[in-house]
Amino acid sequence: MVNYYKILGLENYASVAEVKHAYKIKIKLFHPDVSTEQNAEEMTRYLNLAKEQLDTEENKTAYDRQLKLAYLIEIKRLHTATKTPQKSYWRTLSKRDREEKLEDAKKLKIKQKYEAGLAKFPLSLRVIGLSMLLFTGLQIIFTHHFKQWGSADYFLTALGYLTFISGATLSTNEIYTYLLVKSIKQPLKYNYERRIGHYFVLTCFIGILLVEGLNIFRKQYLLNNHFDYTIGVIDFEHSKGDKIAVTYQVGTEVFRRKLEGEFVSIVRLSQKRTIVKYAKSAPIISELVPVEEANNIPKSL
Repeated sequence: MVNYYKILGLENYASVAEVKHAYKIKIKLFHPDVSTEQNAEEMTRYLNLAKEQLDTEENKTAYDRQLKLAYLIEIKRLHTATKTPQKSYWRTLSKRDREEKLEDAKKLKIKQKYEAGLAKFPLSLRVIGLSMLLFTGLQIIFTHHFKQWGSADYFLTALGYLTFISGATLSTNEIYTYLLVKSIKQPLKYNYERRIGHYFVLTCFIGILLVEGLNIFRKQYLLNNHFDYTIGVIDFEHSKGDKIAVTYQVGTEVFRRKLEGEFVSIVRLSQKRTIVKYAKSAPIISELVPVEEANNIPKSL
């Protein structure tokens, strides 16, 4: 590949302004009408080609990408030929150039691997799979928000968080790789790496906040509008602090929950019994009845 920067006497990746300035100087020296050099015509042709390739930002960006790729191919060729030329070549580069070329090689390898993976597992299927993973995690967290003590609810909630965060991590990585590959083909006008970090944080924050908020709203709505009362039995041994362990039954189903409250502020009956207020459509959603609401309890209890 012809290095037109060298033709113009410039450093690699010089600016468009430098290219135009160098071209004006060189063309005056080598134009066949004014130059007596034998290679004047050939040099003029190369200078015009250099101008075509580098006189606009768009053309220059495309050419720079090709030049970097050519360097990478040359590095690979030297590596496979012999180690001695490779070391000699790298010693001629500055530390910054070596880092840039290694980074470009790394990105090119990721691009090749990603595009090969897309042939087996298309982007549309990846989006569907990651969306299902995120939704499944949130669904598990939502379903087991109201926990029974001594049950698997705590484990399942942890599994839900793990599933959701795994989905957020995998989707973040997928978006990052997609944008990285896109940036190789065409430079992006924004810092996609920073946006990827924001995406991960917002996904985790909004997802978990949404589930917690929905459950809080569901509890308040159901216990204020669609509720009933039942008798519960206090388990003093498993009660601790402001968490009172209560066992109550709705129909044929028995629930064991640790509900917020203090013994002095809740309605208490004889033989370790108390009153539990629960949602009719989801009896696991419940709360202890405070003393000031004792008049609302049906006399049948």
